[in-house]
Amino acid sequence: PEPGANIRAAGEDYTRGETLLRAGCHLGPQQIALAASTGAAALAVQPRLRIALLITGDELVAPGEALGDGQIHESNGHTLAALARALGAAVHCVERVPDDPAATRAALAAAAADADLVITSGGASVGDCDHVRAAAGALGALDFFGIAVKPGKPLAFGHAAGTPLLVLPGNPVSLFVTFLLFGAPLVRRLQGRSRTMPQALEIPAGFEQARTRARADYLRVSFEGGRAVPCGAQGSGLLRPTAAADGLACVPPHTPVVPGDPLACWPLATLLD
Repeated sequence: PEPGANIRAAGEDYTRGETLLRAGCHLGPQQIALAASTGAAALAVQPRLRIALLITGDELVAPGEALGDGQIHESNGHTLAALARALGAAVHCVERVPDDPAATRAALAAAAADADLVITSGGASVGDCDHVRAAAGALGALDFFGIAVKPGKPLAFGHAAGTPLLVLPGNPVSLFVTFLLFGAPLVRRLQGRSRTMPQALEIPAGFEQARTRARADYLRVSFEGGRAVPCGAQGSGLLRPTAAADGLACVPPHTPVVPGDPLACWPLATLLD
């Protein structure tokens, strides 16, 4: 045997006085292992973020219930609850809100009084049954409305009774994409994390898209043979291709795509971490 073979020297991993975990880091299994190896019995962490979800729409029916004319099963509340929990937040409530001005305002006021963040789905456009923006204005203010992203243009952010308010589109794919791009970074920031968005990977396109758009187009793609390939049709109401996707690929505004063009891509696993 050689001197020192199979021996772990004191201080080879870290030494006294070094900073091992900085404020704002996300405590995954490897960070918890590192902290425990130092002998730390407790760590100071942020309280679990409490999120209230308000899902608007008279046409929505709970899964398992029979559909009437003009009705659809409600999926956005289940989507947002699963997304929030995947990020480590606590879902304080999920409430379906009818398309009524007074009911919308009352639900928003109650949610804002007892949550760290309120997220709404639908009711934010300019139709006769869209009351979220007016309710937000009565209880606080929206800092902006509308983003140059497809799918998901009708997104807004502001405060209601002093509580941060994120207003997401009602179309289920628009809601899913905009939460990943805007809602998840907001949740991470409110959790105290220093990194709010994962780094994009550069992956060659495995498709051609001659038509250009004025907005950034976030495609639901699978990664096949080292290339990003759209998962079928990309409509904002089509959940089946979204469920089959490995990640998102961004086509910049006014940009045609030919096979092999590098695209900024985010695996879903990194967007949900």
